[in-house]
This record gives sequence, C-alpha cells and structure tokens, in this order.
Amino acid sequence: MVRDGLFPGFPSRSEATPVPAIFFTEVLPQLDDLLELKVFLVALRRIKRRKGSVRWVSDTELQAAPELCDQHPEAIDNAAQSVTKQGLLVDVPLGGDGDAGRAAYFLNDPEGRRAASQVRSGAVEIASGVTGLTHPPTSSNVQRDTVSIFRLYEETIGPVPGAGIAEELAEAEADFASDWIADAFKEAAAQNVRRWAYIRAILARWREEGRENSTNGTAERSSSKGRYRNGRYGRVVRWK
Repeated sequence: MVRDGLFPGFPSRSEATPVPAIFFTEVLPQLDDLLELKVFLVALRRIKRRKGSVRWVSDTELQAAPELCDQHPEAIDNAAQSVTKQGLLVDVPLGGDGDAGRAAYFLNDPEGRRAASQVRSGAVEIASGVTGLTHPPTSSNVQRDTVSIFRLYEETIGPVPGAGIAEELAEAEADFASDWIADAFKEAAAQNVRRWAYIRAILARWREEGRENSTNGTAERSSSKGRYRNGRYGRVVRWK
C-alpha cells in the first residue's frame, strides 16, 4: 500500500503480468494519454488472468476495476475505444438481451483475434457482466450476493491487510459462486490453515478439477501436519 505518496517497494515474490516487449518500443512512445495507458494495462492484466482459450475483458469489468475507481465510466469507455482504434485491443459488440452498447475487448494478438472472431461468429458466447465469466455450478441455488468474502476473511483469518489482498478478494468473489467461497473458507478453518493463499489454491483446484474430484472439506481429516505438507495445497503454506 502506498503511504504518504511513497511506494514501499515490490515484494520478493509477487504475481506478474507479462507485457509484450514490443509494447515498450512501438506502443509506449506513442501513448500520451495517462488514462489510456491505465486502461490498457488494466485490460491486459485481466485478459491474461482469465482462464480458458477465450480470454477477454468486458467494458463493465473495466468500469468496475478498483485501479480505475477515480475515473468516470464514460471516460473509461472512451479510453478503451481509443486504444482499440490504435490497434492495442480488438472489440466485439455484445448484442444479447440487456447488452445494448456493451462490448468485450481482446488483446490484439493472434490468440485474441482468433477468440474475437469466435465470439463475433457466435461460435462462443460470453456474458457482459462485471466479470463476464461462466461461474462454476453451485450445489444449491445460493445467490452470489449472500456471502461477503471480506466478512469471511475477517472471521477466518483477520483484518484485510491491504489493497492488494482486497483486490484479490474482490476478484475471487466475482469469479466464484458464493457457496464455493464459503466452503473453501470452511475447509481452511477445519484444516487450521488460515491463509488466503491456501483458500485461493482450494478454489483454483475446484475450478480446474471439479469439486467432485477434490477431497470434501468435511470428510475425514488427519490432524498431522505432514498430511498438509505433502498434500496438493502444501506448497502454498509456509510451515514453521
């Protein structure tokens, strides 16, 4: 977190977003508008982090991005359209019910152009919500807004330590169904591994393998630390 205008420095280990090298030589010298630069970098980060072969970001997701919270939605839209006209992004209008005026943005590279073509042709359908993700199925019809991930974090782990974790929590709440989130926190509490990295790994595993292929958080547990060190989530936990 930046305090008193001074950035404390990058941690030794942090998540990175790959930026094409040509951006620094061909694009950056031509970008004079700070908001356009911000919008492109935010779009790039979300596109790179999206799972699957079709990776994109919606205009509503950009408008809701915490990195751009000080900007008016119309200004964000204008900046996104500008960088699209400059060739950094490829846009596809979303014309479904309630999607009038909505758009999805893809990185202008071979993968992004191919994905945009699939969406444009109707071969792939996407939604235009804040995330536009296809959410994992829920075991019951629990509404996504019934659980606050921030409340679960505070009750299970403690106070949210800073803006970085807060952003990860907000993204996880948008990416996963509320009962998945609640169950992942319960799993961590039951295992007495009260770390966000552990909970995030549980959610990622469930999305990749399906919950039916993962150990049920309430099923027989061993109290031995060795079970957790050697388990699928052991790599994300620092043991004393």
